[in-house]
Amino acid sequence: MSKYRILPLFISFQGCPQQCVYCNQNEITGSSGMTPDLAGQEIKKASQEMTDFQVAFYGGSFTALDRDLQFAYFNQVQAYLGKEVNSIRLSTRPDAIDQDHIGDLKSMGLRTIELGAQSMDPKVLDQSLRGHSDQDVVEAVEVIKSLDLELGIQQMLGLPAENWESFKDSVDKICRLKPDFVRIYPTLVLKETPLARLYENKSYAPLSLEEALEWASYAYRRYRKEGIDVIRIGLQATDRINFQGDLLAGPFHPSLGQMVKSRAFVDQISSFLARREIHRLEEILASKRMVANIVGLKAWGRKKLEEDFGPIQFTKQEEKRIILRTEDQEIDLGDEENVFKIY
Repeated sequence: MSKYRILPLFISFQGCPQQCVYCNQNEITGSSGMTPDLAGQEIKKASQEMTDFQVAFYGGSFTALDRDLQFAYFNQVQAYLGKEVNSIRLSTRPDAIDQDHIGDLKSMGLRTIELGAQSMDPKVLDQSLRGHSDQDVVEAVEVIKSLDLELGIQQMLGLPAENWESFKDSVDKICRLKPDFVRIYPTLVLKETPLARLYENKSYAPLSLEEALEWASYAYRRYRKEGIDVIRIGLQATDRINFQGDLLAGPFHPSLGQMVKSRAFVDQISSFLARREIHRLEEILASKRMVANIVGLKAWGRKKLEEDFGPIQFTKQEEKRIILRTEDQEIDLGDEENVFKIY
């Protein structure tokens, strides 16, 4: 996946045909909306501060907007395309993808589409009030790939009617769609949402933090095994997205991404060693960033590995490979991209 800076512009709720069961976009984005003129002002300001960035329209269903309004937003970018701005990204609904129209947007600089699939289970989609089907996701992906656009898929975990098996099935189906990247979001109960009423009526129970870590870690390992980038895990903490603000319940943690990655790496290393009947690990050599990922928040990963394999020395190195040293052998797991592909 291409790496570049992103200017996020939030068009909260714009284009959404209904309110999904979990959604309060104003609280998620910290924004009450956007207009083309305001977008133009933000782009102009950003162009004075950075170069080679992508303009991203988030927070609503962009391609479900009135088409004149879509073009008005895109027109604000045109003067900067090929200069400070390299391309445009948008997020949208799977049932709002039309090949001819997406082709028109591509001609105006569109490079990346993020689809809010959330689940591939029809029952979960129905009870989450998504208003689209799993087949809509499949068909939208076909259109996006036929136009050679970068594809992202947003998935939630712990939605109403979802269980461990249906979640794993959704992960498998998304893997088969072969997106360039995914985002993973545990379901949170926010005030002033239909889900809040279900929660207060005891008709819905969110995942615990431990359950969310297990589910998200599984998804992270599966996606990385398939070469799919995971660019975000969990919502970012804001003044409102916290338990002192508008968050009622759910597996929220400001360091959720770090916790999930640590668990994923620890599980992968532990499984690798267990299958080879290796019971003692003396040293792990890896880059500074990778050591931090493995050791984890409050050294959770280190403690977990040492419970199973004894005291371990962590050695930081410049090389981006992960090397395991036991009493009598050295095992090269390769770089981060390879770790989740080995058995």
